[in-house]
Amino acid sequence: MKTRAPGALAVLAALVSAACARAAVVLSPLPGTPDASPTTQLSILGVPAGGIASVRMVGSRSGAHLGALRAYASAPGASYLPRRSFVPGETVVAQVRLTSGRALRTSFLIGRYVPHTPLVGPRARQLTGPGVQQLLSRPDLRPPLLDVRTDTAAAARAGDLFLAPIGGLAQGAQIGESGPLILGPRGGLVWFHPLPPGVLAMNFHPIGHGELAWWQGDFTAVGYGIGQEMIVGPSYRLRQVVRAGNGLQMDLHDFLLLAGGSAYVTAYVPVAADLRRWGGPENGAMLDCVIQRIDLRTGLVMWEWHAFGHQRPGDSYGEAADGSFDPFHLNSLALDGRTLLVSERDSWEILDLSLSTGHILWRLGGRHSSFALAPGARFAWQHSARPGPHGTIAVFDNEGSGGRPTSRALVLGLQPRRHRAVLVRADAHPSPPLFSFNQGNVQWLGDGGLFVDWGAQPWISQFSAGGTLLFDAELPATDETYRAFRAPWSAQPAGAPALATRPSAGGGATLYASWNGATDVADWAVRAGGRRIDEVPFRGFQTAIPLVHPPVRVDVQALGAGGRVLGTSPTLVVSSVAPS
Repeated sequence: MKTRAPGALAVLAALVSAACARAAVVLSPLPGTPDASPTTQLSILGVPAGGIASVRMVGSRSGAHLGALRAYASAPGASYLPRRSFVPGETVVAQVRLTSGRALRTSFLIGRYVPHTPLVGPRARQLTGPGVQQLLSRPDLRPPLLDVRTDTAAAARAGDLFLAPIGGLAQGAQIGESGPLILGPRGGLVWFHPLPPGVLAMNFHPIGHGELAWWQGDFTAVGYGIGQEMIVGPSYRLRQVVRAGNGLQMDLHDFLLLAGGSAYVTAYVPVAADLRRWGGPENGAMLDCVIQRIDLRTGLVMWEWHAFGHQRPGDSYGEAADGSFDPFHLNSLALDGRTLLVSERDSWEILDLSLSTGHILWRLGGRHSSFALAPGARFAWQHSARPGPHGTIAVFDNEGSGGRPTSRALVLGLQPRRHRAVLVRADAHPSPPLFSFNQGNVQWLGDGGLFVDWGAQPWISQFSAGGTLLFDAELPATDETYRAFRAPWSAQPAGAPALATRPSAGGGATLYASWNGATDVADWAVRAGGRRIDEVPFRGFQTAIPLVHPPVRVDVQALGAGGRVLGTSPTLVVSSVAPS
């Protein structure tokens, strides 16, 4: 499609808003979508279900499709759910008549999908030794250790650390277990949720209202996910599992929660294609990137966008591999006012999308940039485009492919009237220099600083607004994490504290108390027969409590500020027989 002139961005925004006011009802699959799912629903967004008088969907080969209308819970609108599937390759025409008398229409093609090819199975895991935490009170938890190299009080004020170690996918091995991991401001363990071998967690982050979210599932050889989004509350109990709709599988790359109870998610669709032009086989798969808005309560698709409906595969810098071609590789979503900011790694582009038409309003980078990139502002294979203050965008610049030898956290400033993007700041890892060909993210912090995950390189860093390194830490060498975040966190687990004991010389014993995920424990109280016999300060995830004359049966209570009891462990029989 044609790229709109950036010099008219302000006028364009006004035109888009005016168009939305006149045509606030959006049908999807959007008109011209070339590869909708055979099990697609018709999404009607912007009018209450009671304002829809009739819906008619007709396939060019399968004929008319009867169905049912179901309303959204989070916004005015409804989905028409056909009772049977459409035929791959056919054209579908959908007509909607509103009670106001207004008629709406969309038409699209049904894609010829091919199966996904998962990559991850059980891999070699080092679960003991250097780099793995060993916890007597919770031997079932074996997270990797974070080696903090640089730490400051200013960095700690930004809050806790959220990451999900996945091991080195390229090496096929990892140190410790995989799963969502919360570390305290100084890198100490707060919460860990290990996953079974072969199951990965990615994009673990707080989403507001005391909730956490992460993608969980399987991975493919060309770098996208097949899974679902997990949402837990401040007790760490599972609240919801979110899945993509229309028969698609949710991808790992982003999950954007909206107020009111909906979310934007990503999905990848392998479509049958001749890939000889890109160095692949005649009977290969072209990967389309799909964005869906999901109504969380009902699971219905409220809006759907396909890259193939708006972009040309020939604009990619990638090439075919493993029998497939991924021309765009969408890897981040962010709201930018009333538009959607999208990063696509393999086309080296950041796109701004209309949420009504799906049209690309402007492009930053790539082969058809709407902005000339000033010296130092060029990026390649990027991740995590996030809008910031005063018309800035933060992006993780992976680089590679004949570019700079190191990856960078970039802040770019857009100058619409001059059709230019300028370099505001660039933060590289000081030592060692890091090049990360894949993964990574940049997070804006409240003070204007940046928190950076270096992707395939096992480092996380924090920079001040002026570019000073405030925090720097390394995971074990064979570990990596797709993204990492920093934010304040407070939680109290639903379960009870854990307690273990070991005898010590001279007839004494040592208790080991922990409470996976608790953030507000100030002290531990030791009890025998319900009577307190000792009280010690909280000393990190696992607190050792020596007892010179241990009773036979003990438990511990986690105490909050002012001595309030937060939780009580099960009673434990203490052995005072010293090891020989």
